[in-house]
Parts: sequence; C-alpha cells; structure tokens
Amino acid sequence: MDRWQPINTAPRDGRTILAYLPANAGLPTRQDVVAICWAEGWTTAYSGACLDTEPTYWMPLPDPPGTGEPHAGKDGQQQADIQTGPLH
Repeated sequence: MDRWQPINTAPRDGRTILAYLPANAGLPTRQDVVAICWAEGWTTAYSGACLDTEPTYWMPLPDPPGTGEPHAGKDGQQQADIQTGPLH
C-alpha cells in the first residue's frame, strides 16, 4: 500500500505512519505531512506530543535507504539503485 488512505483505516497499534494534516497546509515551514503514531490518541512520532489538529489521511512509512531491491541494468545484470546503496 503506497497511496494515501482515509485516517479511519490507519493502524492503532503504536507503529509509526505518515499522516496528512490539512489544517497545517500552506505554512511557511511545511508541517502538513508528519510522522505520527497512536498512543491513546494521535501523537507525533518524534516527541510524543498530542496533535492539535486531526489527520485526514495516512500511509505507511517508506522503506529506509539501502533496503530497496536491486534491479536489472541494461546488460541484464543486477545493479543497486544509486539511492539505496550497494548490493550485498
């Protein structure tokens, strides 16, 4: 799942997700997409602070760099993605 989903379908088991907060859109410092988790309410994943606005959509966090699958190059051999690092 790599698309935004309605917040009512988000996991509430403590895992960190990305959330869209429309009330925070348009601010000089972008704050409309944040990492959050459920802890008796939505909180920021980085500090545990309760959100002062309700998220409307969510999506899973992407895989961290270096965890992507290698892909075939023009010559058919597997190559690492430049963004994900070397093959192991």
